[in-house]
Parts: sequence; C-alpha cells; structure tokens
Amino acid sequence: MESPSELCSIRDSTFESGQAIDGAIYAQSVTNNLAISDCKFINCASSTTGSAIYSAAGIFNIHSCDIIFEETSTIQCRGIFVKDKADVTISQVNLINCKSSGTGGGLNIDFTTGNREESLLINTCLIDNADGTNGCAAMINTNFAPDIDGLTIRNCTSGRYVFCIFFTTYVYEAKIKNCIFENNEFANNAYPPIPDGGGSGVWIANNGIRDDDKEKHLIFEGCTWLNNRVKDNSALKYGGGFSLGTSL
Repeated sequence: MESPSELCSIRDSTFESGQAIDGAIYAQSVTNNLAISDCKFINCASSTTGSAIYSAAGIFNIHSCDIIFEETSTIQCRGIFVKDKADVTISQVNLINCKSSGTGGGLNIDFTTGNREESLLINTCLIDNADGTNGCAAMINTNFAPDIDGLTIRNCTSGRYVFCIFFTTYVYEAKIKNCIFENNEFANNAYPPIPDGGGSGVWIANNGIRDDDKEKHLIFEGCTWLNNRVKDNSALKYGGGFSLGTSL
C-alpha cells in the first residue's frame, strides 16, 4: 500500500493465508492514515522474518481485530510491525500464536527513526503464546512513555524476555495499568549475574542512558501476575512475578 489519500480504511474483512514476507497488509511511509477495524487475519505469513501487518503510515489505528496463526500452520510470523515514528492506537486486538525469528513476536513498535510526531496507545489487547528473539510478546522502542492499559500477556514460555520497553530518550516516569501477566516463563542466564526479568520476563529501561540526579518512577497500577515462573534451567532465579533489576 502506497497511498497519499487522507485515509485508507479497511474494515469487516478477512485475510487468510496471505503469502508474502509481510503477509496481509504492507503500508509504506507515504500512507497518511491507515485504519483497520473488525478484521481477521488468519495464517498470513510466508517467512518468520515478516509480519502479518507492516505499517509505516503517519497515523495507524487498528481496532477490534484478530491476528491468528492456527496450530496447524507450518509458518508463523510477527503480528504487527510499526516502522518509524507515528500516531499509533492498538485497541481490542487479539494476537494469537504469533512467532518471529526477530524481536517482538506479537508487536514490534520501532519509533527510533522518522520525523513525525509520535504517540502510542495500547488498550484492551491480548497477546497469547507469542515468541521472538527478545520481547516475545512485545518490543517497544520509543522516546516517551506509552499509554498501556488493559493488556493481557499469557503463555509466552520460551524463556526469553517477554515484554520489553526501551526508552531512547530519558523517561522519568512510566505507568503500566490494568495489565495481566499470566503463565509466562523466563530464563535468566546472564553473566555477570543481573537479577532482571522475573517469571513474567518484563524489561523496561532507559536504553543506555543514565541520570542518577533525578527521581524516577516505574508504576504498575491495577496489574495482575498469575502463575508466572522462572524456568528450571535458569541460572538466576529471582522474582516469580517480576524482578526489579539494575540494567539501563
């Protein structure tokens, strides 16, 4: 998709077995506004390096959609990849069995490039049984604290980090609201030993940026941790729910 139209809207549609590196929808940066609602994406992948939906649009809204890879599917890929700074809203989206050979199995939000204004809202979404090399459920690189409310992450059990947010400019306060982390597993074999991650594999950090002179706040409000585990083969066993570590 390469459309300078004010709005490109896709609704009430089904995409099944789309065969391309980015399986169902590919929107380039010339796209001003991409809105997807009430759609189903089923087994849309031909390579684990791609995504069911790739968006470099200036505004990207996806609402009330399912991105699913059935158990019988021979190839799974990432659910959604957002490339470049944008105004992004992801709400009431279910991402099931999304698995990538890169980072961010369910979601990969990369705001490290581009010159647009950026914002990120993730609301009332489910990521179930996702996997990737880092951030199995979600990998978010951003310059600000996103608005994350009502996200459920469950059954991410490969042992890699599950939920990652890296701030590329210094952020002094971040809040995660009303989220559920259920039945996830993390294996920490870091050397030298760093007690990061815990059973839910949460990693939220300023990416290599240090400011020890100001107060910082990481707030979990109304969240639930249920049946998360540090893997048996983990060298470091800290925090069945999550561990507050020391990495930047």
